[in-house]
Amino acid sequence: MFTSKRGLAALTFVVVAASTTTAQPVRKDQYGDLLPPDATARIGTVRLRSGDDIDRVLLSPDGKLLITTRDHYPLQVWDAATGAPIREIRMAQHPHPLSRGEDWLIPEEIGAWAFSPDSRRLHVLTQNGILRACDVASGKWSDPLARTAGPLREDTSFCYGSASLDGTHFAYVPQIKPDRIEIFAIGKEKPILELKQRRGCQFSADNKIIALGLENGAVEVRELATNRVIATCAEPALGPYGFSLRPDGKAVTAVCFPKGKRLERDNTFTLITWDATTGKELLRVEGWKGYRVEYTPDGTKLFSANRYEREIAFADATTGKVTTRLKVHGLAGFRGIDFSKDGKRLVTSGGRDRSTVIWDLTTGKPALDFDAPRGPVCVIAFSPDGKTLFTGSTQEHPGWVWETETGKRKQLLVADGKGHPTSAAFTSDGQHVIVGSGLGEGWGLDKTSKWDARLWNIAEGKVVREFSGHTGGVSNLMLSPDGKQLVTRDRSAGSVRFWEVDSGKPTKVIPWVDNWVAVLAYPKAGELIGATRGAQDGGEVINLSSGKSLATWRKKEQTDPRAISPDGRLVACLERSKGKIEMRLTIRLIASGEIVCELPLESVSHHSAVAFSSDGRMIAVGGRGYTAEERVCVFDTATGNQLRTLRGHQGGISTLAFSHDGKRLASGSTDTTVLIWDLPKP
Repeated sequence: MFTSKRGLAALTFVVVAASTTTAQPVRKDQYGDLLPPDATARIGTVRLRSGDDIDRVLLSPDGKLLITTRDHYPLQVWDAATGAPIREIRMAQHPHPLSRGEDWLIPEEIGAWAFSPDSRRLHVLTQNGILRACDVASGKWSDPLARTAGPLREDTSFCYGSASLDGTHFAYVPQIKPDRIEIFAIGKEKPILELKQRRGCQFSADNKIIALGLENGAVEVRELATNRVIATCAEPALGPYGFSLRPDGKAVTAVCFPKGKRLERDNTFTLITWDATTGKELLRVEGWKGYRVEYTPDGTKLFSANRYEREIAFADATTGKVTTRLKVHGLAGFRGIDFSKDGKRLVTSGGRDRSTVIWDLTTGKPALDFDAPRGPVCVIAFSPDGKTLFTGSTQEHPGWVWETETGKRKQLLVADGKGHPTSAAFTSDGQHVIVGSGLGEGWGLDKTSKWDARLWNIAEGKVVREFSGHTGGVSNLMLSPDGKQLVTRDRSAGSVRFWEVDSGKPTKVIPWVDNWVAVLAYPKAGELIGATRGAQDGGEVINLSSGKSLATWRKKEQTDPRAISPDGRLVACLERSKGKIEMRLTIRLIASGEIVCELPLESVSHHSAVAFSSDGRMIAVGGRGYTAEERVCVFDTATGNQLRTLRGHQGGISTLAFSHDGKRLASGSTDTTVLIWDLPKP
């Protein structure tokens, strides 16, 4: 729910605005969470959702709190029983190594973290070697409890860190130059142990035994109090890619890989377990897929994280036989992981998909199962009557269909694991939706996969027909005004394809090399309009049906068309003069290329979402990116006057859509939610 910048402040804004604006009712979503002013419904949930990527998750020992974060971003504290947000805690700050006495403070970044045994304090070892404590209830940070014995060099901004199971001991290894490992203990002002040339550390449950990674690929087991070497666990031909010390300190398990061989995504590992007191090999399993292995809290099972397969596998620690597999976080994979103290719950974070999931390991299912997307919403479309909304996000399934009044789900569309919707349109009866999809290898899928358009029956949740043959997926689609023709844009093939909706047969292919940035409109039969950036910057609008150029404008402007009004009269473009940083959003007449107005936006980015109302009288612009604000602005296209500013999302605005009557606007966000807003008539 929170962003890295505003987090709780945004939540506070919603609460205050809702309570002080007497003209507006206090509305809540289906989970009981407050809606922002002017919003009538929320599709999805703000529970266990973040406006930013999540890399770290941590459950409190008493099981009541969950904390999530990423790097130096604020910490988000959640109720682990309900998933509701509790508070945000900003990281402590320290002088930048390059400040040279100037007042240049930057947020500290987490190297390792753990709760105190009573769950009241959070202990954090920062990436520059400072150990601090935070009172979770107040969010107040202590002065440094201890700090690294080495110099704070400019290249120590990253480190490998680990914490003991009870949160009383920490290990610190600088990442850029891992020439040492330091062991910290709560209550000691200086590291209690420093060792040279070590690569990682694991603690036993009683903190008497530690396992250390060595430069030569072996794992060394020591007594912490005496620093005595107990055993060395090694396989001459293999080196550990990751290792774990059993909580009782009596065994070490590692996933190993041939020394000197390049690691590829499809490689398998060798799982080896050694006796930690003698170094004798106890178990070997060939063909192990996970790149990371750790023991469960009771030491009876191993769990292995396999990001490429997007799963967590549990295996018997004695036999190495896999007993359970959890598919987690869809195409986004996962990053953060933590167990409850009793080992009955597992928490995973999805990184790019902004979601956190608490798993009940007795059932293998989420303990909190919200009827909500688990990924940034990238596509939305209203049904003709405005009562239904389609949403698509970066997951395996093609999308979701929702009731716009309540935010409740009507249907989940799933087919053969093919997803990543790029565009969607409802048929005129509102009973069917056509969804186009396209996905590249960067998402971990086979480049030979076919990503086409599909016609879905919403009531049955089944595919009626497919529009196949696109070489690189469907980057855009729309229906003709009479609903009989489907148009799809196949950017990889440099073409626009026409199809009969009733039969699924292709009728025509029009070549169109569109220079990446392109939008379409179908104002009337036989007049398909496309706008694209010119070959040498500038912009051009073409009647694709006739091949006639309708408008061009000067080449000294870098122009990215963002939307064409449904009546084919206006085109909205993000423009920037050469040599300038600032961008502006212009609305041009297609007939002449003349600028009607420039919209007064302080924060426009290359990724700003833009949409026209069906009559072309309003245009909505949403901030998205590093500089754009998480807000939606609605303008009158005739005058450029701003009609409404809508705030309430906790992540960038990724997509926008007006209802056909222009009375409502839907905004999809990287925070995994959609908000539906009431709008005035211009």
